[in-house]
Amino acid sequence: MAASDDVKTIAISMNDSPLPEHREPKDVIRHLGEGGMGEVFLCVNPYHEGISDSRVPREIAVKTLSPELNQDPELLKRFEAEAKALSPIEHRNVVRLYDWGTFQSGDKAGQHYISMEYIEGVSLHRLGRARRLSFPDLLDFAVQIADGLVAVHRSNV
Repeated sequence: MAASDDVKTIAISMNDSPLPEHREPKDVIRHLGEGGMGEVFLCVNPYHEGISDSRVPREIAVKTLSPELNQDPELLKRFEAEAKALSPIEHRNVVRLYDWGTFQSGDKAGQHYISMEYIEGVSLHRLGRARRLSFPDLLDFAVQIADGLVAVHRSNV
């Protein structure tokens, strides 16, 4: 995904959360996007430091809830349920979920997050606007999306 001209960044102080299996995302590289529920940032994976294993990615995507939604108990339950439901799924057409938790410090303290696999690329929407997609291309995308949905549904999501 190409960085936009109006790149937003946030600074997050790093401390390990009270739960040893959870670690807050480390450094924010850039803002990737936002929607009705929150924002997504490209961050340095806190588990990457000091590890040369290529299976541990250096960069992760971190989804955060908007501060106003962060106070809604029902929405927080759904946010955590999404994380728990997606965490066991391993499929080439479904983004890998790595961790979820609550920021313990910095300007995001108390805000909930989900960290997941970062995949470089462009959205299907942007691709479709950039060039006319052929029927075989559209069919290929539809099959890939359907394969991912099958994997998700097999996990009872």
